[in-house]
Amino acid sequence: MEFLEIGGSESLRSYWKMYLPKVLLLIYVVDSADHARLPVAKQLLHQLIQNNSTLPVVVLANKQDLEGAYCITDIHDALALSDIGDERKMFLIGTHVAEDGSEISSSMKDAKELIAQLVLETQIQELAEPKKPACANDPRLVWGNQEMIWTLSRGAVTARPSPRTVALAKPKQDFGKHQCRSVIGTRPPLVDFGFPSDRLLKLSEPKKYHAAYLQQRPRQSPEWPVSPAALTYKASPRILELARPKVLHPEFLLAREVPTQVTNAATSARASSRLQRLAEPRVREVTCCYEHSFPESVIRPVSKLAQKATASPRTLELARAKRLHPDYVPLRDAEWPVTKAAKHAVATPRLVELAQPCKRPPMGSVQLNPDAFTVKETAKKATCSARILDLARPIKR
Repeated sequence: MEFLEIGGSESLRSYWKMYLPKVLLLIYVVDSADHARLPVAKQLLHQLIQNNSTLPVVVLANKQDLEGAYCITDIHDALALSDIGDERKMFLIGTHVAEDGSEISSSMKDAKELIAQLVLETQIQELAEPKKPACANDPRLVWGNQEMIWTLSRGAVTARPSPRTVALAKPKQDFGKHQCRSVIGTRPPLVDFGFPSDRLLKLSEPKKYHAAYLQQRPRQSPEWPVSPAALTYKASPRILELARPKVLHPEFLLAREVPTQVTNAATSARASSRLQRLAEPRVREVTCCYEHSFPESVIRPVSKLAQKATASPRTLELARAKRLHPDYVPLRDAEWPVTKAAKHAVATPRLVELAQPCKRPPMGSVQLNPDAFTVKETAKKATCSARILDLARPIKR
């Protein structure tokens, strides 16, 4: 691919239209931090592409790492990209390049892959168009005229074409029906050439974030603005103490199963024929609960003798519930004794006010508010009393 870079100064803008009809893709780079020049960039972009309705355009919102830079949505509104139309392929990507150039950001890699894919699709569409006939205006080409345009020699008539010539003589496949409608912010779907190769499947997998990138990336993000006070804030010893995980209660016991002890006599005993027959699975002849003819009849009818029968002591003994193991300890929660004075205490209006649920907004909406974590100047200069320091200490039970 050949890239032609032309500056944006007034003396170089006259060269834009000279090279625009010959290009396959237009890459328009704007400065996200220069808010004053965005209206001029919008006007020049719309004038540049108004005569070519099919030229793909990729807008790179550069310098996203600078403080005060516009985010992607703000750049989209400032350049009025929604007014360009749906017939053209339009993409908007936020990029930034490190000052030393040691590491290439993931946004630049995504822009590189997108540009390569768009150029490839444009070339395929141009090659898929049918060629113009070389002698379309020749007067000898009349309907029904059987004369040859060029006379062929006897050797050319009897020659056999090579496999390469046969392959080139096949009609080209038409890819015009695979044109897709682009959406700003998303990549166009791949042209249906068949099942993708292993290389494409590997490249299509999402990239994994490295631990070094998460540690070195800047704390400020264009989507979630963070105030300078929150960036330079240092946690107090009280906050660090509250951030530690809670320790389990000393009387906490893990759940354990009840061990079942088997005597030596039970292990060496042999089951009688009666027990073996009872241990076999019961085979039911009827799978449904009720018969179709008598829906209100019992599943298995019980005889009158069985209803009047008296259970033997052995049956009653077997019917009793099993006892728990002598070593079994039930689960119990930790108890905190409450004094009599606490039971008869009356809450003051201040305690009733503090006991009400907090009316703060949820954390999902707090993240969108950049002033949610600001601290007043009076609060910074305030001095806690001895009573507040005493109440701030954790309770030791």
